[in-house]
Amino acid sequence: MKKILLAIMMALPLVGMLTSCDEERDVIIIEEALPLKTDVLYLVGDATPAGWNIDDPFKLTKSEENKFIFTFTGHLNTGEFKAPLSTGNWGCNYVMPMTNGCKINHGGCAEKGFQVIPNGNPDFKWYVEEAGDYILTFDLMNYTIDVKYTGN
Repeated sequence: MKKILLAIMMALPLVGMLTSCDEERDVIIIEEALPLKTDVLYLVGDATPAGWNIDDPFKLTKSEENKFIFTFTGHLNTGEFKAPLSTGNWGCNYVMPMTNGCKINHGGCAEKGFQVIPNGNPDFKWYVEEAGDYILTFDLMNYTIDVKYTGN
């Protein structure tokens, strides 16, 4: 009998905790884009040093000061590229321009914004019109790309 009474006394606080979950709560709606959280970002395409090798794309440098900034510094050929979030699978998620064929040249990038496309469909790519040395900076907090042409 003492064991049953002890079990009931121990169960009562649990019942109180469970019933408190039924309270109404305010719904929080987040309207702005959430930052893209990833530890890696790559480039793949005929404009990049890696070519179209999804198994070994070119890995961008992650900023030590800001975990949402990734940078490419180097030579880009005339051609296309996109930015996969993983390797070894063409069906992965990508950072891609807002419109297919977004032009990159000595003047920078035609569009500052980018989007994240699940499974790579539609297959949008940036197009490098002018081969040369570039610094590409991807800001995954603000969904922007900054392009600086540094020469041939």
